[in-house]
Amino acid sequence: MAGGRSRKTRKRGTRKKAWFNWKKFWTRRRARIARVSAYILAIFAAGILVGVYSIKSEKDMLASNSESPVLSPAPLVKKSAPVLAREKGRQAQKLEKAPPPRPEPAPEPKALPTIAPPRPKSENRKVLASIPPLPHLSESRHGVAAIIIDDIGQSMEAVERLLAIGLPIAISVLPHQAYSRQAAIRAGEKGQVVMLHLPMEPRSKNNNPGQGALYSFHDGPTLRRLFAEDIQWVPGAVGVNNHMGSRLTEIGESMAPLMEEMRSRGLFFVDSKTSSASVASKVAQGMGVPWADRDVFLDNDRDVAKIIKALELLTARALKNGVAVGIGHPYPETIRALEIYAPKMAAQGVALAPVTKLLQVGSEGGGARASHGEASCVGNAC
Repeated sequence: MAGGRSRKTRKRGTRKKAWFNWKKFWTRRRARIARVSAYILAIFAAGILVGVYSIKSEKDMLASNSESPVLSPAPLVKKSAPVLAREKGRQAQKLEKAPPPRPEPAPEPKALPTIAPPRPKSENRKVLASIPPLPHLSESRHGVAAIIIDDIGQSMEAVERLLAIGLPIAISVLPHQAYSRQAAIRAGEKGQVVMLHLPMEPRSKNNNPGQGALYSFHDGPTLRRLFAEDIQWVPGAVGVNNHMGSRLTEIGESMAPLMEEMRSRGLFFVDSKTSSASVASKVAQGMGVPWADRDVFLDNDRDVAKIIKALELLTARALKNGVAVGIGHPYPETIRALEIYAPKMAAQGVALAPVTKLLQVGSEGGGARASHGEASCVGNAC
């Protein structure tokens, strides 16, 4: 019995030891294939689980979308022939009752499509004659000065402030600007001299004279046409002065057709003297166009004190030569300096007058005051 129990015990122990010895079995060299197979089966099972989950999610999404009324098309209903005939009749009645479509208005042209004929000389002469004469020059008054303000047309605020000063200041208007016509009409209503500030070719290629500019490579007919287009932007203009133009005013062949056009329209010309070699005044004199030269640029420096100094120089030139012409711009500093110094000019014996009272016609030595009106190229002045 004792021996029998010991054998049973040994068998049970052997079975127990063999059953739990998986680690030894797993690490055997012959079991490598089994290990690799187990890994592959585990990865494959994980892939199956992920695929099943994604398919289920897609089905749920399609089911939810199929319930939306947007994706579910309405059932097609086949209409009978009488129903179709009635619908066509209703559509025809609606078309008959509907008003005809209104034609869209044509867009306004940016530039004037046609060139207006030259204004008769007599009309310009009437405008010039309507300008009040110079105040009586007593013994205490020894000179007359005129002031032209250039580059008008970009703002009406400066125009209104200039007109509010109450001085006889000529308004020279650039063409092709937002307020060119409005500014010219407003200045004419206030009795001021209105001029065309004609863009011309400068010597420096860095300066752009703007739209409507005249260049030395233009022939005579082209110069006339461009001039006619530019002056249409300035209603009531009775004179012209050059904007920049330090190059073009030196060329007599280019200035001649322009002076012919001004003479045919009864206009005068003021040389801004952006070049000391300008021949514009001589050409105007030779062709019988009333002319004048600029003596002083007033606001090369936008500083009230310096502009007042320039006005003092203008006063001195008028006292010395009898007449003097100053040109400025619609800067707030220039307007303020005029408000301050204008009464002092009268106190020194210099009367401010319209530039039309300082014009020369057929005088010998055209441009004789050029030595006093030296050229100045500052900013866009040339």
